[in-house]
Amino acid sequence: MYDKQGLRLTMEGLGAGYGFDIDTQFSTLRVFLSDEARESIAATESGHGQAVEKATSTGGLLSIHPNELDLYGFPDELEDARNAFHKGVDGRLNWEFGLAVSRLVIASYMAAEERRTLDLTDPNTSAAVDAYIPLIQRGEGARILLG
Repeated sequence: MYDKQGLRLTMEGLGAGYGFDIDTQFSTLRVFLSDEARESIAATESGHGQAVEKATSTGGLLSIHPNELDLYGFPDELEDARNAFHKGVDGRLNWEFGLAVSRLVIASYMAAEERRTLDLTDPNTSAAVDAYIPLIQRGEGARILLG
């Protein structure tokens, strides 16, 4: 959980002879908005707050990314879906793929909440995942977040 501006994607890797880390909060452009600047922006936006839409406060440090579609989006997948729709065929990532990803997300919640490893090849576990409603979806996420 981060209480900072913007969407944060981080990843670290370490192997034999290499290491890397990615943190999307670090950009080649960062802007600090003072109270005076914030008021000026608010006046030009008619109070809609579009320039600071991803900020967690009304002023302070903002990380600006010149191409958020490539950073956070999936341009190739979107183009494939659009082309498939126009041709009336399934895209490479079809509904079955989306269902499989959704099941993995639900299984991840279930494994974390039950503090155990799940065997997704087991039919009983698979059925339990299909019926599972995560605590956060039930409005009970504080039980996990607050321990």
